[in-house]
Amino acid sequence: MTAFETIVASLRAAGVDVKLTKGGARAQCPVHNSRGLTLSVRRGDGRVSVYCFAGCEDVEVLDALGLVVRDLFDEPRTDRTYAPPPTRTPWEQALKDAGLHDGPSLDHLLARMLTEQAKERNAGGSGDAA
Repeated sequence: MTAFETIVASLRAAGVDVKLTKGGARAQCPVHNSRGLTLSVRRGDGRVSVYCFAGCEDVEVLDALGLVVRDLFDEPRTDRTYAPPPTRTPWEQALKDAGLHDGPSLDHLLARMLTEQAKERNAGGSGDAA
């Protein structure tokens, strides 16, 4: 069963009026029990979009039907890879432990320190000022 067929079957099981259209279906929204066909169900490339013209969130519509977001897709996505959270350097961890993580960014502090060191070196007078 495709995602579109699942959504339409769930709408009909909920007892709402469903009309099939060229690109999908129109139905009564199960969230706010409208009399009109305020819910648009559109077919896509292996997925379905659900839109309520009265402003109900798509997650609310799915919840009212006993469905979840993955039910909007024909097949689960397999092209995603898991990326572990970035690890902190010992310096970053020390700043966090000291409660200094809410201040300026580490990049900003490092750039400031390097700029000050460069100014001190140049102030020493190498004689090649351009």
